[in-house]
Amino acid sequence: MIRRLIILLLIVGCAKEPAKEVAKEPEPIKIETLDVCRCLVEPGNTQWAKDNINTCRDAISEKIGVANWETINFSQNPILDARWESLKSSCGY
Repeated sequence: MIRRLIILLLIVGCAKEPAKEVAKEPEPIKIETLDVCRCLVEPGNTQWAKDNINTCRDAISEKIGVANWETINFSQNPILDARWESLKSSCGY
């Protein structure tokens, strides 16, 4: 009887806990399907904006025709400023 109790305690004590599900990070949207206008108007503190910050940067840069739009001084480049204003205007911004 004592042997059975010891064996039972060993079995119960060695039982594995069920695996916990790990929350997956949402995948950023691909540039081809990204709504660039949403990039311009979405508040930066939303989860969508956080998940797509790099994709938005790249998509806006692609639309304007620069490597990184965040580094451009639009007041000193009238051509890029016109592209920026055109993009904003096309989004109703």
